[in-house]
Amino acid sequence: MWLGRYPTKGMFVDQDKMYRETKAIFDELDIDIDPRARVGTLSVSQMQMIEIAKAFSYNAKIVIMDEPTSSLTEKGGQSSVHYYS
Repeated sequence: MWLGRYPTKGMFVDQDKMYRETKAIFDELDIDIDPRARVGTLSVSQMQMIEIAKAFSYNAKIVIMDEPTSSLTEKGGQSSVHYYS
């Protein structure tokens, strides 16, 4: 989620801040995934939810998506649609 824009503490990546910010975004979007989970262990639906969360992490005013819920589970799709509206 933070590739190329890691929060830093001095010269080092601030792992705790990255975890806290990711967890806050996941909670806001009702995403039930451990922010420290390895991508290889996630389902396609979970990876799609993380990509949606990544878009929101940029604090963009407008996010354009092409079929963002097509690979989501029913719960994930409902929570995404609820957040967008």
